[in-house]
Amino acid sequence: MTNRCTPLTERVWCRGLVWVLAIWLPLSSAGCSRPFWRDQAERDSYEAISENLTDPRWAVPRIDITPDPRSRFYSPYDPDYEPLPPDDPQAHVYMHWVDGWNGYESWHSFGDSMSVENPQWLAPFGLRAEAYDEETGEYLQPLPQIDELTLCQALELALIHNREYQTQIEIVFLRALEVTAERYQFAVRYLANGRLPGVDSTTTFRPDGGTDTSVLSSNIGVGQLLPTGGQWFLELVNNTIWLFDGPNQTQTASTLAFSLTQPLLLQAGRKVVLENLTQSERNLLYAVRDLARFRRQFFTDVVGGGNGYLSLLRQVQEIRNTEANIFRLEEQVEILKENSSRRPEREREALAALPPELAEQQLPESVRELIEYKGGELIWLGPMTEEQRDLLLGLSEDPAYRRAVTQIADRLLSETETVILDVLQLQSRLASTITALRSQQQGLQDSLDIFKFDQLGLRTDFLVTLDDTLLEQFQFLDESMIDLEREVKVFAPFWGQLDFDDPDPDQLRVVAERFSEILDDVEEFGLGLIRQDFGRLESIYEDRLASMQTDSERERLEYDVARDRRLYDDTVFSIQTLREKTEDFLSQLEMSNLSLEQRKQLRYDIKDNQEKLQTFIGTLQAVQIGLRVELVTTQDFDMSMEEAVAIALENRLDLKNQRAIVMDARRRVEVAANALQSNLDLVVEGEMNTPGPPGNTNPFEFRGDISALRAGVSFDAPLDLNNERNIYRAALIDYQRAKRDYMLLEDRVKQQVRADWRQMEVLKRNLETARQSTRIAAAQFDSTVSEAYAPKGVGGGRASVPGLSGQNILQALNSVLSAQNNMIRFWVGYEQNRLNIFRDMGIMEVGPDNVWNDPFYRELCGGPSDCPPEDIAPPAELATPLGAGVVNPSSLDSPPQDTTDLDGPELEPIHDEGIERLDDSAQHDDPLPGGEVWSLDRAVGDLDRPDGDDRGSSLRDAGDQGPIRRVGWKRILPFGH
Repeated sequence: MTNRCTPLTERVWCRGLVWVLAIWLPLSSAGCSRPFWRDQAERDSYEAISENLTDPRWAVPRIDITPDPRSRFYSPYDPDYEPLPPDDPQAHVYMHWVDGWNGYESWHSFGDSMSVENPQWLAPFGLRAEAYDEETGEYLQPLPQIDELTLCQALELALIHNREYQTQIEIVFLRALEVTAERYQFAVRYLANGRLPGVDSTTTFRPDGGTDTSVLSSNIGVGQLLPTGGQWFLELVNNTIWLFDGPNQTQTASTLAFSLTQPLLLQAGRKVVLENLTQSERNLLYAVRDLARFRRQFFTDVVGGGNGYLSLLRQVQEIRNTEANIFRLEEQVEILKENSSRRPEREREALAALPPELAEQQLPESVRELIEYKGGELIWLGPMTEEQRDLLLGLSEDPAYRRAVTQIADRLLSETETVILDVLQLQSRLASTITALRSQQQGLQDSLDIFKFDQLGLRTDFLVTLDDTLLEQFQFLDESMIDLEREVKVFAPFWGQLDFDDPDPDQLRVVAERFSEILDDVEEFGLGLIRQDFGRLESIYEDRLASMQTDSERERLEYDVARDRRLYDDTVFSIQTLREKTEDFLSQLEMSNLSLEQRKQLRYDIKDNQEKLQTFIGTLQAVQIGLRVELVTTQDFDMSMEEAVAIALENRLDLKNQRAIVMDARRRVEVAANALQSNLDLVVEGEMNTPGPPGNTNPFEFRGDISALRAGVSFDAPLDLNNERNIYRAALIDYQRAKRDYMLLEDRVKQQVRADWRQMEVLKRNLETARQSTRIAAAQFDSTVSEAYAPKGVGGGRASVPGLSGQNILQALNSVLSAQNNMIRFWVGYEQNRLNIFRDMGIMEVGPDNVWNDPFYRELCGGPSDCPPEDIAPPAELATPLGAGVVNPSSLDSPPQDTTDLDGPELEPIHDEGIERLDDSAQHDDPLPGGEVWSLDRAVGDLDRPDGDDRGSSLRDAGDQGPIRRVGWKRILPFGH
């Protein structure tokens, strides 16, 4: 083909056309845009990932690497042209000026972002991007507070914001990219003889008058790598020359070349050539399985990890227990202080008869109003000084009289010393307990910070409080019961306003009516709450018995519940007796001719009834504590150790991966062995040519006389294979290591499951022991307090050894605190191990909402999942059983348990505001301070029942075990076995 341009203008036009073609052809093939290649990579990668989601055990619900738009690390910008992130100012200088050279000027044409965070991630919390400081990227407003964060909300936040979860998904995507790259190696590619299609243009100018020339060289070809190792390619090459001198000429020459190479030894065969593709496909499967296992580990960590939600709740409950312990310590300190400062009403000692000289002569005026003899007892009113003691002893030499005076004086004079030492002991422990409480609170805040950034992905300066719904079952003493206790105690100063020597009938009537109102509250709120607790326990009683492993545990539960029922019935009868007495008091007060002695007796009887009622309230508290201790429930796990181990060996995804890695190592041995062979290739190649310049103008004039076809064999001797030898030997070692690693992991899986199983059994038994320990601690505390403050001559009174009562109270409070802490620790530990064993067995099915498809957690998070647990058995053609059948996890789930929400943040104690129903005359006496705490006082004890108890034995069942016992004034049954 020849194009002659004789005029000068036509030659210039032709030369310009050549330049346009030379420039346009490369630019027209500059490549596709960034979005095109990104979309193509995502499409191919997601397709590769989806191919590995065929088994429900690792069919993860999310494979998209784009974060949730609500996420802290979501980027709202165009991913291909994101603005520049905030940079370090000193380092940023080098982007514009480096080593004396100007840098790239248009860096900021992409724009600049204020923060590496998603500027809208706080929008759901009420903060917008406009609240950012444009210079610092910090929020100008305080960060929001998340009040009462529930477990389900924590799981949702973690799903949205957790960085590690996003990283695991990206790892799967990166493995998929590797797969697409290896698959592309076997596709038909625009690559021939190692060259990409292209065009080269060269123009030569000769200023001395020679011929100017333009040469355009182009090539295009395709090729393919075959699974057997063979390669073929087909390539068309063209060279075109334009001569710009005289009659312009165009000359061209083309070559159509082809080649087929098939290795016969080295790099031959599918086992070698397909190895990289095989490994990348298997790596993608491993990554998908790792993501599925990570989701189980992720749920376990958020809920039951070392700094997980349950651990935080345990710390909250332990803080509450310590606060309750402090409350009781403060209460005992105040009582001891009050006992040491108040005027004793009377102290008495048995005396058969007054000495004759005292009966005949007048007593000294200074003690005349303080001592009296009545009913065979010498009675002293008020406190006593040493001078008064000496005065009384000097009145008579009668031994019996002097002994009685000495006994009274010793008790009164030693009281102050004993009380002071007891107070000092309690105050010392109070100070150390307050210090421990501060450390606990600091530990909770530190753990909460770790939970916020490590699990939830939030900033640590977020203010978060926890919902304590799961702790409701550990509120062993209802707040209403504590209010009743305070109401009865506050009645004492109200009663104390009555005149001691001449009680006013109208005031007596007001006091008696107030006491009647208190009885109404006790019957409505106290007895009603106990009835509800009995009903709740009855609904789970049979299940509790069935879940116990030994007959002794079942007998213990049956005995304790029967005792609680008898205690309740006896208390109901006793309160009804108080009701009848109170009505009788009111009837007497209707009479207008009551004598002074009758009024005094009524005053005394009302106070006596108040003390009895306070005792009965303590009995009701003991019953409620006992019942609610039994209401603490756990989720059943009734699988044997052998079954759990077999399921783990069949379903653990990391074990499956490790087993496959052994095969990977074995294949690499074969690949390394292939490298030791000779290089023997079969080669077939040839080309078809057109006539070359000068003279040829047709680029497709292929002629056989100038074409060629060649066939041959290429051989390289295997004489220099030192590196290949070493690689082969290392591959053999790696294979043996892989087998040992698999055996180690298999043994570790067995050990993990066996340890989880044993730990669950121990914690379950420990929880049963903790229930009994809580009852015993309550009994110990009540017995200690009753003995310490009992009236002299009743139950022994205060210990005669100074400080002994304080030590006993401290020991009892320590037992209470330890029992309370053990209850929450064992319960949390059991649930954590239940999570661990399901995770370690590989059958924890986590739904798309990041919640385990377990009845307990599904009910806690608002009902059943839209995607229930699927059958965990693999396809039959792919299954490789290890001797144990695959178990459906839905058959292992525990029945759901009822849970109710508990209002209020977990760190804010609910302070009582006083007893509203008190009369105005009683309001000036402040009720005892306190908060939402456990109260274990007035539980059961261990003293014999005295004669004359007005509650008939007919209330007891014929099958009662042992005698009824009594602490102070309380009638109870034997505690424990």
